[in-house]
Amino acid sequence: MAPTHLRRGLNMMFQLAPTLGIFSANMINHGTSKLNKWGWRLLLGLAASPALLTRLQVSNGLS
Repeated sequence: MAPTHLRRGLNMMFQLAPTLGIFSANMINHGTSKLNKWGWRLLLGLAASPALLTRLQVSNGLS
């Protein structure tokens, strides 16, 4: 269990991290939607990159 003086900050970070992730994903979606022909391809590649990174870490035993 976390020390008493750190509990509020840890709980706040636990809530803030997904919120910032969702916000940044929406901003990236908005930015790539303005690209006419290849915006969806860029968006799909950006969405696949964390999954690829996780796959490489698991296959190398880093996680």
